[in-house]
Amino acid sequence: MISRVTQQTVRTSTLANLQGNLRTMADLQARLSSGKNISKASDDPSATGRTMSLRADYAAATQAKRNADDGVTWLSQTDTRCRPPCRCFAVHATSPCRAPTAES
Repeated sequence: MISRVTQQTVRTSTLANLQGNLRTMADLQARLSSGKNISKASDDPSATGRTMSLRADYAAATQAKRNADDGVTWLSQTDTRCRPPCRCFAVHATSPCRAPTAES
């Protein structure tokens, strides 16, 4: 069945298309000005999930690096504090005349 296309129908359709194009243009300008592809989670839910996962992985790796650095610091401090008494005991152990004392 053939329906009549009136000026009102053409005007309404054109206006709806223009509004849709303006909405798309505003979204693209917002992305461009902010430098972010995703401004809210509903823009792209799957990309949001991937981004959150990457951030969690990065935070875990950063914490692991801090933990390793702390461990190295602890070991070097322990090694520095332990070395002089150990050297002293080793020297006293090789000398038959003197036994190690608490003062040395």
